Amino acid sequence: MKKYLLGAAAAAGLAFAAPSYAAVVITDHTCAPGSGCANVHLVPDAGVPDNVAYGTVGGLGVTFTGIENIQTSSDGGGLPWVTGYDADLTYLDVALTSGDSFTLAGFNLNDLLGNGSWFVKISAFDGATLVGSHVFQESHNTQFKIAGTGGDAFTHFQIQLVTNTGGLTAVPLEGASQLDGVGQIRIGGSGIAVPEPATWAMMLMGFGGMGAVLRRNRRLARMAFA
Repeated sequence: MKKYLLGAAAAAGLAFAAPSYAAVVITDHTCAPGSGCANVHLVPDAGVPDNVAYGTVGGLGVTFTGIENIQTSSDGGGLPWVTGYDADLTYLDVALTSGDSFTLAGFNLNDLLGNGSWFVKISAFDGATLVGSHVFQESHNTQFKIAGTGGDAFTHFQIQLVTNTGGLTAVPLEGASQLDGVGQIRIGGSGIAVPEPATWAMMLMGFGGMGAVLRRNRRLARMAFA
């Protein structure tokens, strides 16, 4: 039931998305490190199935929220890939845990398994206000970039698998192909500093502990209402 309620909420948030905006531009291009985008690094997953995972960037926490249960895995360099626990991934929201805004973001979507042509809707929000949205038709692994223009910023972005160029979808996407994974995630903006390599271990330990506490609190809350 939780999965269906989250799906309905995600659909409601995207239902009135326009195809393009002047404030935030979304393209199928890379946001490479050194161009203002900083790599998001992995907080190891606690191994408990839920719809939330964590990362870090420039001393700030990053929260990944899905409709389905999700998990993080490393590309070998500490950069996170977000996938579904049961290979199901149709939706992902990415935000700074602090709620701060940023002006750049980038990520890679792996090709959909067993599907030659697929559609994905990418939307950017400033709080609850939609500031950018675009639907892409793709047929292979593709990198994407979200960029604020003229000083415009956004607080989170959403990636949703859809069924056509109009951005229409049923939630959940019963019987549809799933995203294989979202990876090489990068975020940039005035509030994001790039830390020295020596600080990564300490940061990851701290955010790992934060993730463990948040997961423990959710489990206690579920037990209290069971």
